[in-house]
Amino acid sequence: MRAGTENKSKTRAAIILCVAAVLLCAYEFWPSSNQRPSSAPPVAQQRGGRGTAVFSKLDPSLRLDLLKGSEDVTYQGSGRDIFHAQAEPAKEDTPDVGKADVNPLITSQPLVHTNPPIPLKFYGFASANNRKQIFLSEGEDIFVAKEGDIVKGRYKVLHVNPNNVEIEDVLSNYSQQIPLSMPNS
Repeated sequence: MRAGTENKSKTRAAIILCVAAVLLCAYEFWPSSNQRPSSAPPVAQQRGGRGTAVFSKLDPSLRLDLLKGSEDVTYQGSGRDIFHAQAEPAKEDTPDVGKADVNPLITSQPLVHTNPPIPLKFYGFASANNRKQIFLSEGEDIFVAKEGDIVKGRYKVLHVNPNNVEIEDVLSNYSQQIPLSMPNS
């Protein structure tokens, strides 16, 4: 069996490179007597007189003096809730009483936002085994649901009555009663 040591010059070069790699690793990781304590800030060296600071060693220690400055900072948020879709609250401009160019028709009453009507139509219902199922339509699409089901990922069926159905829009959190409508003939 051959060990691959037939070429003496390649073997010597490989041995020299291995010894150099071991010495380099020992130099980098072996603690020296002139190392600074781990709580001291890293020492910067000047290189070539250009004024660029280079750290001599990587310092993985925690710098508590730098963290002290961030402890005293208090967060001043805008008050918005990023988890709910809503418009920013309107900033009220208080007009000066002495101004003559104020429009008397504009009042400071808040605007009332009306929710859009639910586009579903109550098409009919069926009862089997004490379970009421309803048929809802939107254009050409017909949906079958029962109380508690969510239709189109947005509309929840709350109550089923013989003449109407109460449906809640879960995105805008309002409910509407939809009357029984007959199909167009």
